[in-house]
Amino acid sequence: MKKIFIFCLLVINLFLVYKIIFSKFNYKIYFDLKNKLAQDRLKIISLKQENAKISKQILDLRNNKQYIKFVIRKKLNYIKPGEMLYLLKR
Repeated sequence: MKKIFIFCLLVINLFLVYKIIFSKFNYKIYFDLKNKLAQDRLKIISLKQENAKISKQILDLRNNKQYIKFVIRKKLNYIKPGEMLYLLKR
């Protein structure tokens, strides 16, 4: 009886090892998905940081008049009356 039980356990173990190695969802796919998950988590962190930066810019554009003037002058090349703008080619 004990030998039959051990034989059944051996057959079950061999079947499980076969499934792990040769099945549609084998260990290689598992590690590939695990690596992709780690990459996606890093990308999420990066996007959250970028989102926070853009949110701060939006708040500054809504509430900070000095920042609005800075953006208008530096990014849109506006000048005050009496000033001259020089654009240099690179």
